[in-house]
Amino acid sequence: MREVDVAPIYVPFVRFSGVCDRLQHYEVRYPSHALIKAVFVPSGAGGPEAEHHGSAFVMDSYNFLTPVDEQHTRYYWFQMRNVLPDDPQASRLLADGVRSAFEEDRVILNAVQQGFATTHSRTSISQSIPRRCGFAGACASSSRANDARAEPRAT
Repeated sequence: MREVDVAPIYVPFVRFSGVCDRLQHYEVRYPSHALIKAVFVPSGAGGPEAEHHGSAFVMDSYNFLTPVDEQHTRYYWFQMRNVLPDDPQASRLLADGVRSAFEEDRVILNAVQQGFATTHSRTSISQSIPRRCGFAGACASSSRANDARAEPRAT
């Protein structure tokens, strides 16, 4: 995205003022991993080498979901950033911002879960997910319906 406002959650971390060029890359590995890269640079500095710009704010986020049962999933996540990496207050601020965003999503996720629980003719996502082996050879043959009642945990 070119010439956009810095997302509010990231304002305390960018080292420039004004609008930015922003990359927000999402990669999902079913059934349980999500990788997110966010890059913010001053407007006009975006492009393939943007994350190497002297004023770039870069954050990598790793998200892991572990099904507990048909209706519950544990959600683990952490972020790495190139700004203030050893500052505990900055870590708390970012974790609180991510947790707040998750809480906004929780309402929708719980409504989707409720819809899955009460709809008799639903299409299961597991139909489109091939059998795959993950860590230590553990295999999953389908995904499970998950809700967001498990607390997000920063590690």
